[in-house]
Amino acid sequence: MRLFKPFSTSGALLVVSALALTSVPALANESATKEAQLEQRINELEAQLARVSAQMQSNTASQSTLETRIAELQTASGGADNALAMSWDNGIRFGSADKRFSFKFGGRLQNDWATYSANDNADALLGRNAFETGTEFRRARLYLAGTIYGNVGFKAQYDFAGGAVGFKDVYMTLNHPCIGLITVGNHYEPFGFETNTSDLNTLFMERSFTDALSPERNVGISVANSLNDNWGWHVGVFRDSNGAANDTGNFDGGEWAFTGRLAGEVWEDADSGQLLHAGVNVSRRHVGSGVTNAVAGIEDETIRVASRGGQHIGANLVDTGAIGLDDQWSNWWGADLGFAAGPLWLQAEYIEQMYDNSVSRMNFSAMSFAASYMLTGEDRPYDKKSHNLGRVMPAHNYGDGDGTGAWEVAGRYDAIDLDDNPSSAGEADQWTAGINWYLNPNTKVMWNYVYIDLEHGAQVDVFEMRFQVDF
Repeated sequence: MRLFKPFSTSGALLVVSALALTSVPALANESATKEAQLEQRINELEAQLARVSAQMQSNTASQSTLETRIAELQTASGGADNALAMSWDNGIRFGSADKRFSFKFGGRLQNDWATYSANDNADALLGRNAFETGTEFRRARLYLAGTIYGNVGFKAQYDFAGGAVGFKDVYMTLNHPCIGLITVGNHYEPFGFETNTSDLNTLFMERSFTDALSPERNVGISVANSLNDNWGWHVGVFRDSNGAANDTGNFDGGEWAFTGRLAGEVWEDADSGQLLHAGVNVSRRHVGSGVTNAVAGIEDETIRVASRGGQHIGANLVDTGAIGLDDQWSNWWGADLGFAAGPLWLQAEYIEQMYDNSVSRMNFSAMSFAASYMLTGEDRPYDKKSHNLGRVMPAHNYGDGDGTGAWEVAGRYDAIDLDDNPSSAGEADQWTAGINWYLNPNTKVMWNYVYIDLEHGAQVDVFEMRFQVDF
């Protein structure tokens, strides 16, 4: 007996139709829900987009306001061309785009070490404690220099070595298109090749004996210009000044100096890098009129020449002491030669001072001969603008990959003669050997050996070293 009777075809169709009609409302409800969710999401995205757009507009407005403010400040300060940009060019530099304003801030440190060996005759001549092993800061300087409005320059340099503050280069300049460079203030008199070469660029730790017979910095007015591409001249009038660059409280109106120098390249071969330098300098100097200060008992009409030679920590090697003069005027002159051939450099210099006194005419003289060679192949720089030695630029700085810096060897002979009646300061000869290591253009280590031969068999050996950095 069958419990269920089979469906007929028409019955099956009725069942399927009923099921379909039953599911339609459910599908419709699901579709409506998804549409509502999608519409809500679209509304949220549109709101978010509106907020981002508003923020971007706000940023654009702020940037426009900032740019407007910057333009206003530039206009108030003279325009964008006057804005200063900082750079490094062997020192800290600031400059405007139009090059009318430029500033340099820098300094130098030179720490020297020396040890001595003096024979008994040197101890008897100069004293047993004249040469003792020691160290010193030879120079510790800071300076600010610059040019304003394209033609007015200035420099203020101070030295803190020894614990005191001393004036060095402190002057103002005016660059006149016809006259040349006019300098007013405390600066080097245009006299001497080695004296006017920066101590940053000298071949040895100390300048030769010729420096003792050259005037150094004094307060004055000078003019410098070029004759052509190879020659330049420099003349000026100066007053003897003290360590603070002052000349006050004089007994009378003396102590004037008229100094000039002509220097340049006699011959140059640009293809081989060879050149021959020559220079000549003269100075006519008024010492004073012999008026005596009643309180101090000091006569104004006196001169003194002294030198420590190729060392500085020890005592003076020669010293005339104060010498009285009858003639208020003295004449100084000198000449120098230099030859450059790639890494080779040769130089020679002679300087003489001539005085009159009650006994006879005094002549003091000094000379030097020096040579150097760059072992690493760099050219020994010669500055054609100042007609002096320039800064060594190593081909490969120490620490740059396999770079070892630049190495140089140098030798020098120099002599001085201060033994002319009434002076009995004597004569001295020096032989110097040196090695220079340029780690980079601003860092230098120097080793010097100096053999000093004085009168009466006095002899001194000096071993010295310098650590130098400038910026």
